[in-house]
Amino acid sequence: LTASESVCDGGTVTFTAGGGNEYSWTVTKDGADVNITETGNVIEFTEVGVYNVSVIAKSADGCESDAVNASATIWEKPTATLTASESVCDGGTVTFTAGGGNTYSWTVNGVPYNDETDNVIEFTAVGSYNVSVIAKSADGCESESVSASATIFDKPVATLTASESVCDGGTVTFTAGGGNEYSWTVTKDGADVNITETGNVIEFTEVGVYNVSVIAKSADGCESDAVNASATIWEKPTATLTASESVCDGGTVTFT
Repeated sequence: LTASESVCDGGTVTFTAGGGNEYSWTVTKDGADVNITETGNVIEFTEVGVYNVSVIAKSADGCESDAVNASATIWEKPTATLTASESVCDGGTVTFTAGGGNTYSWTVNGVPYNDETDNVIEFTAVGSYNVSVIAKSADGCESESVSASATIFDKPVATLTASESVCDGGTVTFTAGGGNEYSWTVTKDGADVNITETGNVIEFTEVGVYNVSVIAKSADGCESDAVNASATIWEKPTATLTASESVCDGGTVTFT
């Protein structure tokens, strides 16, 4: 009696007997008896389980051999799991964690990944990561591939321009760029100014020195570094004018 090698789910194990004209089979699968009516020299199995097989050969004369035994297993395939951490902004890390196996075969953006076999891989560079993994059991069986994705978004680069400083009665304008919305920080003459505006333009008309900082926010929620600009609305001077008293011809009148 010979048994084929053990295989993974989806394969077949074959037991082949010899030495007789017909055969009497005794089989257990996972310890439970299996009814076998086959009298030929070959039996096959395709269901997951541990097969312990015994066979007695019978000659044309009706004589029976001693029983001989063999075993083979059809192992269950593992079921892989894969989770991805949330997408993050530049400076963060995305982590992919697999389960269901003893070792793992990774593919990242369609390319096999560095012969890594552990259950966790991480990335820190900006980009989109489409990851799939196959779990391998201790028996060498492979799961179906499962997939997950995460992205490390690039931070926006904020810009900020200020209009020229003006005199009282004019307007200073600060214009930001590089984002979808903006977070403003403003001081006027050193005192904080409450700014709720999230658009890219803010304006001031009151006399003062304006120091402005802005952070650009992308549609992905990533924030730029802060950039700064300043402008001033100068107070108009107050002119004074005095005239000397009126005098007779020969004298002088003076305006100061």
